[in-house]
Amino acid sequence: HAIEKDQQTRKSSIRIFGLKPLEKTEDPAKSVCDFVNSDLQLQPPLKYEDIDVAHPVGPISKNNKNEDKQALLCKFVKRNDKMRILKTRSLLKGSGRGIADDICKEHMEFMKTLETHNEIEQVWFWNAKIWAKVKGTSNTINPRIHCDIEQLIRNAFLKR
Repeated sequence: HAIEKDQQTRKSSIRIFGLKPLEKTEDPAKSVCDFVNSDLQLQPPLKYEDIDVAHPVGPISKNNKNEDKQALLCKFVKRNDKMRILKTRSLLKGSGRGIADDICKEHMEFMKTLETHNEIEQVWFWNAKIWAKVKGTSNTINPRIHCDIEQLIRNAFLKR
């Protein structure tokens, strides 16, 4: 259950991808505020005080235009602000930038395993939980790491 606890601590956090790397003097929290308020037109606007902590994560990489890009991790004071941002992230489609839940490594690996399962149509993460749609049904399952996936799928077929 340590993995679930780890994921619970990330429940108020997001990762923002495709931003230009910050200068050493730039404040990551201010950069997040500026980004979401301008590119996502968040209403009411996100305030600096709404962010608990923000910092760059991972290496600087090149995008398809050979521009340097960096990811930021941002934890909010209130989970509601995270959810408001996640609900508007579709505005970024095609921009080369994106926003995602902050998902622990174990959950990411488990999601990849589910995506390759023959009976799973779609896998997503929402509100610190993994969800999957079972092929041939309208049912979704909420699998947990180390669960019996086959039994969950059988149960989904029984509920059709």
